[in-house]
Amino acid sequence: MKGLIYTALLMLSMISIKSCSCEEMILDVENFETLFGCNNTKYSLKLDIRNDYILIRNKSDFDEIVSGDCHPDIDFDIYDLVIGRQSSGSINDTIIYNLMQTCPGKDVLLTIGVYHGMGAMPSNVTYHALIPKLRSIKDLEVIIDTDYEF
Repeated sequence: MKGLIYTALLMLSMISIKSCSCEEMILDVENFETLFGCNNTKYSLKLDIRNDYILIRNKSDFDEIVSGDCHPDIDFDIYDLVIGRQSSGSINDTIIYNLMQTCPGKDVLLTIGVYHGMGAMPSNVTYHALIPKLRSIKDLEVIIDTDYEF
C-alpha cells in the first residue's frame, strides 16, 4: 500500500513538473503583402477604427469591414486576420509582428511593433497579421508597441 501511495505521489509530481515546463513557441505570421502581392497596405487598406484592432475570422466580415486597393481572397479556414489602425506622432517605417504561444493549446500573444521613421509628420497606419486559425477569440492577446524608433 505504501508503495502504491509513493508511486501515485511521484506520478502527480512528474505531471505537475511537466505541465510547468512548457517553452514558448514562436508561431508564423504570414506577410499580407508578400502572400497576396499587395503594395503599401499600411496606408492603402481602409478600416473604420483608430487605435484599436479587430479579429476577423471569416470572409463576410472581412468584406464588410475592410476596403482599399488590395482586397485578397483570404483562406479563413487556415487563417484569422488581426487588423487595426494606430495613430502616432511620426511617419511609420516598419511594422514588426511577433506571435508566441506559451504551450501548445494555450493562449496566443501577438506583439505589434510600430517603428517610427525620421519624419515628424503624424500618421495613421493600418497593421495586419495573418495568424494560424485560433480555437476561440478569447485565446488571443494583442499588444501594440508604438515606442520603437530607428
